[in-house]
Amino acid sequence: MAEITLGIGTSHSPMLSTPPEALAGLGDLDRGRLAEFAGKARENAAWIGRELAPEVTRARHEATQARPSGSSAASSPARRPTPSS
Repeated sequence: MAEITLGIGTSHSPMLSTPPEALAGLGDLDRGRLAEFAGKARENAAWIGRELAPEVTRARHEATQARPSGSSAASSPARRPTPSS
C-alpha cells in the first residue's frame, strides 16, 4: 500500500480552478465590493495590465493544472507577477 509522504494545500483553489475566460468577471465582483479597488488599480496600473492579458492568464492557468507524470505543459511556465517586472 502506498504511503502519503507529502500533502499540499492552497487557499487560492478558486483561482486555480477558474478558467481564464472567467477572471474578468471575478475582477468585476471585486470592483463592486472592495472599497480600495480603484486606488489599488491606479497604484498598479503600470504593470497589472500586462499581467492580466489573456495569453498570460491562460498560460498561468495551464501551468497550475495537474498533469499525469511524464506529460508536459502546452505552454511555457508562467512567471510570478511583481510590481518591478
